[in-house]
Amino acid sequence: MTRFISPLYDTTFKYLWKNDTARFYFIKLIKYLTTIDLSNYHLYDNEINSGNNLKDYRLDLVFVPNDQDERLGMTINIEMYKNYHSTDSIKSFSYVFSLLSKSLKQGETYFEKQIVQINFNDGYFKENKEVGNICYMISDESGKYKKNYMKIYEVYLSKYKGLCYNEANELDAMLSFLSANSYEEMERIACGKKEALAIMDELKKLSKEEDFLPEYDFEREMRRVTNTEKEISKKEGKESAIREVAIKLLKNNVDIKTISNSTGLSIEEINSLN
Repeated sequence: MTRFISPLYDTTFKYLWKNDTARFYFIKLIKYLTTIDLSNYHLYDNEINSGNNLKDYRLDLVFVPNDQDERLGMTINIEMYKNYHSTDSIKSFSYVFSLLSKSLKQGETYFEKQIVQINFNDGYFKENKEVGNICYMISDESGKYKKNYMKIYEVYLSKYKGLCYNEANELDAMLSFLSANSYEEMERIACGKKEALAIMDELKKLSKEEDFLPEYDFEREMRRVTNTEKEISKKEGKESAIREVAIKLLKNNVDIKTISNSTGLSIEEINSLN
């Protein structure tokens, strides 16, 4: 049986954006949501490369306009939040202001620039589960006067869960497809739609990709133990939770240096847990 690979994990989501077959699907989706046509933009790999060259599954999804000075126009950052929590909204604001600050260099002329952050959230909008997507901007209290240098689009995937393609709901079904839990569910949602089935085919290929699977499994484990950490923290305190996370990572053969970087524990402390 072919292993299911979920598009909701950051590792998968970023790979699909960089895949020629899948990119068309996402460009169409972004245009539906924001009216922005990303076919006129190119990917700007600004995160430190891990050494995997073109197969680095962790590079940020930051897009800048084609054939244009990157200090001008619009920069777009796209994120996927698996197991979405309200604190992720705070994180997205930090991304926006980080991108804005990087566009300004001391002593240089200021160039007008707009930052657009698009977040796909695996969850509901806390205040109203019927809301599927929201766009935030900076404005005065009346909402009359706005600053155009930043926008944040929040897309709540749980609102669309289980919806299938028909002639009237293509956008909703495209979002529903991303949150499917099996290839069977994807086929049911796609209803024969070729562009969706092409995504599914790419996921099946990924399930056999030797370079991809370790990255994917590591992210899944980190998310699982992070959720465990949150639960343990409520009962036993943060220090105990961090040690529990480290123990679980050790049991899953994660190297000690990576555990130390992820938990803040020293190598000596980690060795003492064995």
